[in-house]
Amino acid sequence: ESHNIKSRTAQRSKAATPIVQKSSRAILLSGTPALSRPVELYTQISAIAPGLLPKFHQFGLRYCNATEGPFGWTYDGNSNLLELQCFLDATVMLRRLKKDVMDQMPDKSRQVVELDPKTLTSMKKTAKLSQALAESSSTSDTTRAMLLELYSTSAQAKMNAVGTYVKELLENSPQKVVLFAHHTIMRKKLAE
Repeated sequence: ESHNIKSRTAQRSKAATPIVQKSSRAILLSGTPALSRPVELYTQISAIAPGLLPKFHQFGLRYCNATEGPFGWTYDGNSNLLELQCFLDATVMLRRLKKDVMDQMPDKSRQVVELDPKTLTSMKKTAKLSQALAESSSTSDTTRAMLLELYSTSAQAKMNAVGTYVKELLENSPQKVVLFAHHTIMRKKLAE
């Protein structure tokens, strides 16, 4: 998700860019092309190809329709997009649309995995939150907060069971496995 380093002033970008630049190989992937806001591409391109682009201000003038206001320059627009697209295609960007590669992809498979109840941690809090949510007639903000807490609590309760399942899956499966997780605690557990 390379668009997460789209801001050149963000701490994440400042931390990631030197790592990418020092790597012997780097590929940045994103499903979110940002050609309507070229300023968001600058940090990403500079990370994988330092020196390829002009200085930020020059890039902003050419491709971001930069304007000077009472508080300094803004780079929120876009200009010369066809030129920028041609430049990106010739240098650093490879774009594949889903419709163009679907015939090369394996069929999507989903399966429900029943976890060993002995490996689940206490579900009492999850059950209480679920019951409170079912009985609730509160505002949408309160309901949303309760749902978020329920999701987080259920992730905590399933964390060890999922970790055990994934470990066994990786040890016994000859195929590659792609895992997705939302909660940080679950991602950390899976990274173990």
